[in-house]
Amino acid sequence: MKHEIPLQTAIEMTSKFQRNQPAGMPRCETFERASIDRLLNAPGAAKLRIYYGIKEGNEVHAILVAADAADHDLLPGSSAAITGDEQPPVILEDSFRCPPHCPPASPLNQD
Repeated sequence: MKHEIPLQTAIEMTSKFQRNQPAGMPRCETFERASIDRLLNAPGAAKLRIYYGIKEGNEVHAILVAADAADHDLLPGSSAAITGDEQPPVILEDSFRCPPHCPPASPLNQD
């Protein structure tokens, strides 16, 4: 399947990042499934795109948006017609950032 990598590759990549973590970058960001489901349930959603933005204090944050099969961002207020019980597109940010909200230790999250 596209985008999959072996666990060992992920361990090597995250370990290298954590040893050289740039200022303002989180170790990881966690989003609740209900938020991801809402994002990907937007009419026409075929992809998940991650942008990066900078908040106060120069903290880097992931910004998640859905994209359609033609690679266009699906954004709130876009011209896509919403019918029935479909919900308009959303943008996600406010994740649980590590630090301070770090997951338990794992091969990808080593202290």
